[in-house]
Amino acid sequence: AGPHGSISPAGVVSVAYDSAQAFSITPEVGYAVDSLVVDGSYAGAPTSYTFSHVTAAHSIAVTFKVAAAYNVSYRSFTYPELIVKTSLKKKAVHSLWEFKIKNSSVTTLSEINIQFKNDVLQIISSGSLVPSGSKKLWKFSGLFAANDSVVIRGQCVKAMPQQIKKLWLGPGTTKVPTITILPSYQLIQLPMPNLANVREDAYKRGALGPTGFIVGKVTPLVADYGWVRMKKANDMYNSLIYKNVTHTGAAHGFDKFDNTKKFVKEQSSLSPVKQNNKLFADLLTLKFNIALSARGITQPGFGELQLALPGNPFDTWLVKAIANQGDQVMTFYRIDSNYYKGLDTTIVKINEAFSGAMDTTNWSDSLEIKGVRPLIDVSYLQSSGVMPERIQPDAVVAEQVPEGFSLQQNYPNPFNPSTTIEFTLSMPAVVTLKVYDILGREVATLLDNAQLEDGDQEVQFNALNLATGPYFYRITANGRDEEGNLRSFTSVKKMMLMK
Repeated sequence: AGPHGSISPAGVVSVAYDSAQAFSITPEVGYAVDSLVVDGSYAGAPTSYTFSHVTAAHSIAVTFKVAAAYNVSYRSFTYPELIVKTSLKKKAVHSLWEFKIKNSSVTTLSEINIQFKNDVLQIISSGSLVPSGSKKLWKFSGLFAANDSVVIRGQCVKAMPQQIKKLWLGPGTTKVPTITILPSYQLIQLPMPNLANVREDAYKRGALGPTGFIVGKVTPLVADYGWVRMKKANDMYNSLIYKNVTHTGAAHGFDKFDNTKKFVKEQSSLSPVKQNNKLFADLLTLKFNIALSARGITQPGFGELQLALPGNPFDTWLVKAIANQGDQVMTFYRIDSNYYKGLDTTIVKINEAFSGAMDTTNWSDSLEIKGVRPLIDVSYLQSSGVMPERIQPDAVVAEQVPEGFSLQQNYPNPFNPSTTIEFTLSMPAVVTLKVYDILGREVATLLDNAQLEDGDQEVQFNALNLATGPYFYRITANGRDEEGNLRSFTSVKKMMLMK
């Protein structure tokens, strides 16, 4: 057998003539059978194999691979990482683009000259042609054969959409140029969000509960017990740090404040100068990690991972069950300080499991954060097989849409250069329909306070003069129902222009 598993019996096995011999194949935790080879031929990926009527020598070999569930990369944050006060503005910082230029002449050229619309910071690549120039005017020198093409990649000084205003094939700029060439690809890059952005996004998207982010257990016994409900993102930040003071105090429950007053009823936040309690901060962080995962901001399934620490009192527990136990013992506190210390040590270890540098798969419309490392690389956590919990607060928003109003997905999508946008009005309404680029800038007004009758409507959108990339179309409609009540409808959808 290869590494990460075993086959039994192993080694040279003696078998009576014309009898059978069975083999069992056992992968290690986190691994699966990759391939079984019997007498030099592939025999699938079973976990057992039997030779029947053995009358000659045979060979059997097996290899193993990482199981699919253990190839999944997760993301977690630690308490110190959460202490970021101010979020970054969602404002583009880079514009990357590429143009495909073809030598449509019948001769080999020695150079091409380009006047760009916006100043160029750098030319990243230009095939075999050597770039020289600055700002908007650039020359590309080298042999450029007839009918050949070259891809020119670059970056703008400012985060603005690029285009070629003028292109001269051949030396100099005296000939009549080709004008207005749009890029074959363009990417407007946003900054990397920080943890304040993540915190604000989690609240905005309902990841932390409809009535606030709760640490502890809500109970009617308010004269004896307490909990923390952070209704706003600032409440959460104020619970992490006060000036330069962080939670470093011994782990314990919500028994007393640091001024010795009894900890009772609901608190809107819990700063470290009110009760300095390391377990509170670490439990808050764990629950935040679970909520991000359940909302899909990070990889789903973090809360359903299982602790694998033999000897630990929480061994085999699901991560979300450990968090629930933490809530329980914070509100309904105990005397045993060692229990709280052990719980905090376990929670810190879980929070550290997938901590690392921030990277995203998406922030242009909704925040999605990349995983840091696969589960197979964390020895003390394993897959439980439990279906991940998903938070879907968008269903609540959908119920607020007036009945009969709807905005459909454009078709075709992706499109080039025209597409159709359809929508339905349940009553006569004043309608505005606009198109925006990835930076939120308006690029087209299709309807501007137009009075339309009820029923199905459609509008054509032509993006002939726009660059390849994602765009968003937004409709607002205002009308009055039969009883004279004002009804409003707003919706946004994404579409992709590909040239």
